[in-house]
Amino acid sequence: GVGSLDEFGGGTMEVRDADGNAVLSGDVPDFIDVDDENEAGSHAAARAKDKSRLTPPAGAEDTEALGIMLAKYVNRPRNLRELYGVKVVGLDPDAGPYALVAIDGATEIDLGEIETDGRRGRGRLRVDTKDEDEIPGGSLLDLSQLDVEVRDASGTVVLVGRFPRIE
Repeated sequence: GVGSLDEFGGGTMEVRDADGNAVLSGDVPDFIDVDDENEAGSHAAARAKDKSRLTPPAGAEDTEALGIMLAKYVNRPRNLRELYGVKVVGLDPDAGPYALVAIDGATEIDLGEIETDGRRGRGRLRVDTKDEDEIPGGSLLDLSQLDVEVRDASGTVVLVGRFPRIE
């Protein structure tokens, strides 16, 4: 008969014996969203992760290029961790390095550079605040669902998609 666990946030939990006597009890922390303030001692955490595909732009011919993008946001009492990563395959190593760009209206946000190698043209990029990397654009919450492009060294768009949804 419970619609959501959110109903129990901030309440008390009890373990009762067969006679209904409370033998253990404890506080249930308030549930938080990923963008809520979190402080030491709250014992609350929120996590969001998503992935999205990167595909050749409309009209692109004779390409086997593909990509996948993953983003993860973890809000814990002692730290906030944000990371995103991209894996690509089928890109010409000689046309790189490739730029990953998020587009917010007229503003372009440089998300990093992807080097490719090998005959399959594989490459990857990883940005992680745990490694003390900075998130371009401020936060994954700001980048969520923005259009994304992968461009070769001459500026030609080779893959398009959306930044994963973080909410």
